[in-house]
Amino acid sequence: MTAQQVLQIAVACIATATPWLVARIALSVASRHAMSVGAAFPPPRAMHILTRATLVALPLAATAGWFLTPPSLLMGAVDVAAFFVLSILGLRALSEIDSASRPARDVQASERAASLRPRRLRDYVPLAWHAVPFVACVSGLALLAWRLESVSSSRLFVPVSFILAAPVFLWLYEVWMRSEISGAGSVDVDHRHADQRRRQRIRQILVVETILIVGLVGIGHALLGLDWKAPGIRVVLGTTGGALLAITGCAFALSSELNRRRYRDAGSASQASR
Repeated sequence: MTAQQVLQIAVACIATATPWLVARIALSVASRHAMSVGAAFPPPRAMHILTRATLVALPLAATAGWFLTPPSLLMGAVDVAAFFVLSILGLRALSEIDSASRPARDVQASERAASLRPRRLRDYVPLAWHAVPFVACVSGLALLAWRLESVSSSRLFVPVSFILAAPVFLWLYEVWMRSEISGAGSVDVDHRHADQRRRQRIRQILVVETILIVGLVGIGHALLGLDWKAPGIRVVLGTTGGALLAITGCAFALSSELNRRRYRDAGSASQASR
């Protein structure tokens, strides 16, 4: 088996497994949040259907990647078709996960607490920690601009895409952290405990953000300038690793609402249930 075949099979498996991976991460986030607040979380039926469909599609996609000589346009069509069909099931699973987790996120509260002291991101994470993803992102982009002048490879799409994805994830996760900070509080909860949980969540988001930025920039630069006509193990591992890292980052960003408490007054909640 050649390295091109390995890469083709790996890409097929990633394209096929992506809808399940995104839904599985969302399910994990929602179930952990429900457990933390002591709420029931029935497993969505659509998730079981997606899992079974993925288990059937994976060996079929891998077999096609084995028999079709790379690079193959037909293999690309197989990847797109598998991703499209399973994405339909994945969207249904995400919708059911959102519905099942809603009781754990909606909190009935007749009053809300307000703080006279504004909450800022620097109150929850040290400035040195927060600067790491920014420094990594800016350094990666500057190094990319410098290296592009000397790179002779014509296949720049994958490594450049990984590096350019870093500022996108930086923006998404910065918005996520700030939305966590600005969340409303209820007078019925222990504010000290709520603030401690908020601090923990924000630091977890920052850790994931840093791993994404550093990982994507590092993998992109490691792949930049390699020979893609005869890809070796570095190309295979870098491409699959970067793709999985980006997919995981997207899945966590999509799951940001699944562990966020939303406070509703009892009147509006009762009217909505009628």
